[in-house]
Amino acid sequence: MAATEIKTMTVKEFADFVGVKKGTVYKWKCFDKLPKVLYRKVGNRKLVFLKNEVDIWLTNGAELVTRK
Repeated sequence: MAATEIKTMTVKEFADFVGVKKGTVYKWKCFDKLPKVLYRKVGNRKLVFLKNEVDIWLTNGAELVTRK
């Protein structure tokens, strides 16, 4: 049985994919506006985005997380 390959995107690739600047992505992350299923931290600082989850998020309307 073969392992499923997980496709990832860098912050720059994610920003280009959704049409915003890298700084905007970092602000969204800093203020907990991005759904946590979209990304993983690698090491202490690096973020990677899961392509499959990003596609699902965009298909479902790409809403940012709002606090009540």
